[in-house]
Amino acid sequence: KRVGIPGTLHRLSVITHPATKPQKVIGVAARVGRVVTGIVRRMAPSVIFDSKKSLLLIGRPGVGKTTVLRELARILSEQT
Repeated sequence: KRVGIPGTLHRLSVITHPATKPQKVIGVAARVGRVVTGIVRRMAPSVIFDSKKSLLLIGRPGVGKTTVLRELARILSEQT
């Protein structure tokens, strides 16, 4: 089960053992989200922002795909 902390990008996840009734908690994971501004403008040409085409972000876990997506959404929301 995941629970987000309102007003932040932070999230807590509870890891349970599925074979136990009631399910036994075997771990807790915390994600500390952060905002990195300005990264998209430096790495992407302005033509991306004027295009109506799709964009596919590919990369290994932990390289910043979600960070780039959030920043791109922020920039696009400011343009409208």
